[in-house]
Amino acid sequence: MKHCFPIKTRPQVVQAVWSEVTTQDHVVDLTALSVLLGLVQHQLTSGLHPSTEDPSLLVLDDQSDRLPQPIPWSRVQTEVSRFRALLPSQSQDRKEAVSRMADSVWAVLAPKSLEEKAGQFLSDNKLDSFGLTFAVLCGLRDVYPKTDFTLCLSEDHSWISVDDSRVEVTFHAKTDKRGSCEPNPDNWLYLKGHVVHCNTVFMVVAALVSSLNPSLTPNSDSLPLADLQRQLLDLFYTNGHLNKYPMAIGNLADLCELTLNSTSSDLYYEAVSSALVHYDDHHIYPYLYLAGFWFRQGNYREALFAWKQGSRVLSKYNYNPKEDEEAYKEFQEIANDLIPYALNHLTLDCFHYRDLIEFYDGLCSWEEASRWPVLHVGWSKSFLSCLHKFPPGVRSALRVQGEPSGGGTRRQRQEREIQEIVSQCSLDPEFLLKQKSSESRAEAELQVWSQKMREIKELLVHPKLNSSAIQLQITAQSSLFTMKEKRRDLEFWVKK
Repeated sequence: MKHCFPIKTRPQVVQAVWSEVTTQDHVVDLTALSVLLGLVQHQLTSGLHPSTEDPSLLVLDDQSDRLPQPIPWSRVQTEVSRFRALLPSQSQDRKEAVSRMADSVWAVLAPKSLEEKAGQFLSDNKLDSFGLTFAVLCGLRDVYPKTDFTLCLSEDHSWISVDDSRVEVTFHAKTDKRGSCEPNPDNWLYLKGHVVHCNTVFMVVAALVSSLNPSLTPNSDSLPLADLQRQLLDLFYTNGHLNKYPMAIGNLADLCELTLNSTSSDLYYEAVSSALVHYDDHHIYPYLYLAGFWFRQGNYREALFAWKQGSRVLSKYNYNPKEDEEAYKEFQEIANDLIPYALNHLTLDCFHYRDLIEFYDGLCSWEEASRWPVLHVGWSKSFLSCLHKFPPGVRSALRVQGEPSGGGTRRQRQEREIQEIVSQCSLDPEFLLKQKSSESRAEAELQVWSQKMREIKELLVHPKLNSSAIQLQITAQSSLFTMKEKRRDLEFWVKK
């Protein structure tokens, strides 16, 4: 990588990164790569102004590929040396080595730097949650170059795996999780073990690239950084290194839409396919990426269908407010803002109604077997508002079943279904979500699984909605612990 310096342009950044990860005769210097990308990110998120074509995209005064300031190799070396001076001596115990490394990195964090969107690399002593995990991994690779430490990623958390055991090294939701290595709980944060194991240097560096954050505010993005991130991720994707990394594929799809004005859904469906084939369909974000794409394209029917699928995946977990906050906020925005907007732009039929009920059925299932409720009064008001958008004739055209019937238990039926879907993936990548019900049918059918939805299924199809009864049932505390045994038989997918 050294021969690529000084780096003056974004293409040179791409060349330096790719040169480092593909050179065969040396160990990849993760620390130098993280410092380089940190310096580039700082330059490409400073001194920007709104684009004349799209005010939400921020650009540099010089809209060429040049960086605002050249980056000499000596600057990277200085930061790398400063980091390595902090590293502890070797330890014989591998888990203790991870913990000691985490403590060393934590010791130099700037005050109040435990923020999810703080500086990402060591260059300014501020690290977000992933950046902290990556810094610990860099230190471990520097001190123990021949020891296998694996970076593991869920959809909202990261940690180090050693000897097939999880060792926490970072924080989550501003809570220090260091030293925790208890078995995976059933909440979404740990995906029931269906996590991304970055067991190649390509996946590790792809995770680093994917963590770059071009979003400066909720409504503005750095176009130069987004374009650089797209170019780098596309290199990893084209060379087959993202096949088992659904969130990176979804991130690349969003970046293509942002920087190239792409209107193709192919990458989004590929992210869904990756999560289904490699992670037993336990990831929610591929569906949320896809739904967001269709929503921005104005295809609200497909967006609603994808949101429903995301809710179905979420129902495989038990809600925990301390660790599932991001998932909660995502689905709260979908339920309270995005779905009502989408329904206002659709010619409503019984199939839309089915998708709406299935979306909330998944949320109710997420709540069951949890100590904490999900659907409070605010959720129920949005649900009732959406129900009232559908004419009585549309609601009554939906056939709702409240108990499993035929074909064995849900676990057995879903096992056959997933085998069928997996077999079709290689034939038609869009098979996963484009299984629309026939428009010629007069009725749509729906099997509800949550206790709450089974108890109000008749109310949902009655010509006159009983709003008070529906709201009372939706906001009621579930029979949480009496449902545990039933859930074992009604598990959504076969545990592996």
